[in-house]
Amino acid sequence: YYGPLKVKPVPKETQYKVQPLKEKKVITLKKEVQVPSLMISYQSVPDQHVDSYALEILAQILANGPSSRISKDLVHKKQLATSSGAYQWSLKDAGLW
Repeated sequence: YYGPLKVKPVPKETQYKVQPLKEKKVITLKKEVQVPSLMISYQSVPDQHVDSYALEILAQILANGPSSRISKDLVHKKQLATSSGAYQWSLKDAGLW
């Protein structure tokens, strides 16, 4: 028991304005690893946007599961990758896909 807590005002939420990307941004990290990986991200729609659901479905069709298009082609047919995956990460101000 810590005793009664003092009532404090709720802090104001910081507002951020997401700037659209004007040029391609590439970050490359090369290291000696046992399992190499490739990760690609795109700026996407924020949380509760109507298109976030369509992007979730697109991720499933393109890259998630053995019947997805990328998995069929790169993992099973060409054997260039061991797995594939994609997702829509919906955040408050912007998302990543």
